[in-house]
Amino acid sequence: MEDVNDVRLRNYKALMLRFRQKESERGEPERGLLNRFGKFVEISPRYLSHVNNGRKAIGAQTARQIETAFGLPLGWMDHDHMAGPAANSRSEREYLELALQLFRQSPVEAQSLLLKYVSERMLGQNSQENSREAAHSKTRVRNKS
Repeated sequence: MEDVNDVRLRNYKALMLRFRQKESERGEPERGLLNRFGKFVEISPRYLSHVNNGRKAIGAQTARQIETAFGLPLGWMDHDHMAGPAANSRSEREYLELALQLFRQSPVEAQSLLLKYVSERMLGQNSQENSREAAHSKTRVRNKS
């Protein structure tokens, strides 16, 4: 079984990446990111630097503090959120390998592209569903008349 400290560190890095992306989208420079993150989670940037360099582990109190700052449920930091279901088909495995390769080369850009694509697809799907519902409602109104 994996050590909770490893899981917390991985989740911390994922949250830090999310924070970095939002800061980048707002036009904030990379310089000073750790200080801004520290203010956001109310944890000393020096302590976070030690975490980043492997000198300190993320304890339970620090994990709860990060969860609170991000509005996550209690204990979220203690569970592995990176493991997903295994790929079912060869094409799905190939897709996941390529997506992971892109992400590792340029995580901020890859996340932005993926989020944009998924959002567009979901918004497009929702607008299609809304159009179908509106058409169905009009048909019911006409039938009642």
